[in-house]
Amino acid sequence: MLLWKDDVDVTILNYNSTFFYCYMKIDGGSTFHFNGFYGARETSNKSTSWTLFQRFADVGPFLPWIVIGNFNEILSKSNKLGGALWNEAHMDAF
Repeated sequence: MLLWKDDVDVTILNYNSTFFYCYMKIDGGSTFHFNGFYGARETSNKSTSWTLFQRFADVGPFLPWIVIGNFNEILSKSNKLGGALWNEAHMDAF
């Protein structure tokens, strides 16, 4: 869900059940990208999440970009406690 006040100008560019992607301008300031993202939990779908995320970056590479959400990924093995070993290639892609 995305909610905003009257002094925020929002232009929704794309969305589905796992993300929203828009341009925002607050109180007449500079435009920036704003992205809410929920990364794939299933190993088989992770590459699709990262491809989608790269496409977001390609839309306006010179504008500031704010991203919120849950990527369902870790940056390194030190971020994980217990459970099965994590795939190094997935962390590298992230």
